[in-house]
Amino acid sequence: MIEALRKITSNRYIAMFMLIACMAMWFSGSGEIPSAQSHGGLAYDFIKDRFAWAATSKAISLLLFLAACFMLYEINMMFSIIKVKTSFHLTLFLFIAAALRFNDMTAGHYSAIFIMLSILFLFYATFKAEHNFKIFQTGAYLSIASVFYAPSLWLIPVYLLGIAYLNMMNIKSFWAFIVGLIFPYWIISGICLYTDNWQMLPQILTELHPEQFFNLTSVGMTDAIAACYMLSLTLCGAIYIGMSSTEEKTATRSFLHFFLFCSFACFLLMLIYPEDIRSILFMQAPFTSIMAARFFVQASGKASPVILATFIAAGIFVLCLPLITN
Repeated sequence: MIEALRKITSNRYIAMFMLIACMAMWFSGSGEIPSAQSHGGLAYDFIKDRFAWAATSKAISLLLFLAACFMLYEINMMFSIIKVKTSFHLTLFLFIAAALRFNDMTAGHYSAIFIMLSILFLFYATFKAEHNFKIFQTGAYLSIASVFYAPSLWLIPVYLLGIAYLNMMNIKSFWAFIVGLIFPYWIISGICLYTDNWQMLPQILTELHPEQFFNLTSVGMTDAIAACYMLSLTLCGAIYIGMSSTEEKTATRSFLHFFLFCSFACFLLMLIYPEDIRSILFMQAPFTSIMAARFFVQASGKASPVILATFIAAGIFVLCLPLITN
């Protein structure tokens, strides 16, 4: 069974098959923008009003999804989060996307891209003597993510904690991050001044206001099961990180812990904004896929193949759940 697991996690063709399968099923369903989502961002609202057609929203969400796949692959390749050379983290991300039906355009599709870009530049900063400009870019990309999904701003404390945890926190890096956060909104203020339309800035605060704070009764059964599935995968990866962290390089251990911070922060956001669970699940999926894939690729215990088979079966169940309930 261990040998079978090794073949699955090291086979690149499985990732290609999953990518083709995801693209094939992408245009299935209505393609409507989820009506339950009540929070977005200035840029997302602008795009949603102009590209509300089913085919267009599907095409845009597919492009964003492919960009997320590329970013996830790049992060692992650049920083060797997983010791073994593998694309299983990408396979797992594609499987999660298929199981949780991430084929509708949500604010989370846009936000996830820029959050991953911000993480990429944050990790780059750890290898640069003059890292302040990279930290400025980290803050700027996180701020751009909030322009598409405003609650992304609640990740600011997690990023500050991450900068400190990565031993880069000082007065200059702190202000570089803050200025990066302000920069996109400074540009938006210039647009407001030019157009003499100041309604956009108050909208940011409106989007941050939770309408159903911790009201889990508003979450549908399918979304609740999807969130539990993601939480189980995340805990699987988190436990393995805790057990094997002493065997990792200091930089790799710090990166993994930052993924953990971001992942559990996303679960907290799901409690604060239960009506936006689809958006937040997409934002959180890259963190879970790379942590869980690391467990399945590197773990040598006999239980690993059984756990993987269980999660595959559970994913297929989550995929088929809407058909069962309807």
